[in-house]
Amino acid sequence: MENLQISFKINSPLKTVYKVIFLLFVLLPFLGHSQNLVPNGDFEEYVACPDLNNGYNIENCTENWFSPGISTPDYFNSCSQQLDMYGQTSLSTPLNGHGFQEPNSGEAYIGLITGLISEEGSYYEYASTKLSEPLEAQRYYRIEYYISLADSIWWDNGVDHLQYFDSFGAAISKNSPNELYYGVPTSAFYSWPAQMRSEPGVFLNDSLGWQKVEGIIVASGGEEYLTIGCFNKWDEVQTNYHYHFSSLIETYYFIDDVSLTPLDSFAAITSFPNVFSPNGDQENDQFTFHTGNKKGSMTITNRWGNTVFHSDLPFSWDGTTSDGQECTEGVYYYIFDSESESKSGMIHLLR
Repeated sequence: MENLQISFKINSPLKTVYKVIFLLFVLLPFLGHSQNLVPNGDFEEYVACPDLNNGYNIENCTENWFSPGISTPDYFNSCSQQLDMYGQTSLSTPLNGHGFQEPNSGEAYIGLITGLISEEGSYYEYASTKLSEPLEAQRYYRIEYYISLADSIWWDNGVDHLQYFDSFGAAISKNSPNELYYGVPTSAFYSWPAQMRSEPGVFLNDSLGWQKVEGIIVASGGEEYLTIGCFNKWDEVQTNYHYHFSSLIETYYFIDDVSLTPLDSFAAITSFPNVFSPNGDQENDQFTFHTGNKKGSMTITNRWGNTVFHSDLPFSWDGTTSDGQECTEGVYYYIFDSESESKSGMIHLLR
């Protein structure tokens, strides 16, 4: 919001009232909205229109976004009206080489290969950005973005081998991912301890509209970078076939409207953090959250419904059972009960 400069000459109390009402009317649309710390989260700001000859990598075209490691995520914008050999717009919206999809908002979105498995090995693409300000320690943040399954890998490939799966996530870090992974194949990224992951078993297979991926994280403090993509090895995800497949397996998704916003109170939290890594590195070692003066309990169960941990509020779980045994990596489920509400969901334990 640009600085608002308003001059008033007040000669009576009535004009003071008018001034207050006027200011409220002007500022009301901006009150109560959390600040999105992701710059250009809707991908509308660009430095170059995507072009088949001059490039369409997000790093070359968009403001604020870059591709870590060896990867080339794509940028699509309605500003591009370049036609390919078939007379179709290749890099525009809503029609491009990967199919037809209206943006979730505006005129642009990006596209990622989120898993390509072949006899030669694996390949993943990620999109990263530097946040507008560092995250505060022990503060809750909501990460949210929208994805849509592409119609094809690229329409001049003939029969596609496109799949969909159940794994998307987000990782926050203090350092740029390029400091660790510059020039490194992006298959190394799936070992990142992503702080947010989509719910396993829920297929991300909407090719007509957009599906929202969201989660709550607790910051360690000082994180300045956000990276989105798939953070699971291929044999750790569930897949289904969108078209026929043979030896080549590939997933491709459009992404739009990325946000990371601070939460000011427990009342604003509608879901809990869904990833933690109790490995002793002093970062994200506990599955915990602030409940204020609420009274209640939290129960952790394994995938078979057996209780592994139970505690009254305030709550904190370090990844061990009630008798102190270390839990194995995997997906667990929580049941939260308080005086005013009950919630349940899943939690990834990573070591």
